[in-house]
Amino acid sequence: MALNDLKNQNNRNYIRMDIHAEIKCRIVETKEEFTGQCKDLSHTGIKFETSKNLAAGTNVNISVNVNGSNIQPLVGILTVLRSEKLENNKYSISGELKDVH
Repeated sequence: MALNDLKNQNNRNYIRMDIHAEIKCRIVETKEEFTGQCKDLSHTGIKFETSKNLAAGTNVNISVNVNGSNIQPLVGILTVLRSEKLENNKYSISGELKDVH
């Protein structure tokens, strides 16, 4: 399957990769800290699960750590695009990555 086929199937410019890793979060405006579990990642976005509900437009400092590896954490700012309540009293948060370093 060609990359263009994947792009058209997902309606995305970049494919998402399944990444299961801890994500540490801090809301920019309030400095409140919490953790979550990263589910997938692309060049410009991320989806994770957490017990914290976040409104669209919220900016969150994030750090994604892949345990047991020599990979440096992915650090950046996430702008929340949507939050969906899950059955397990958690939320699926999707957002756009900015200022990644």
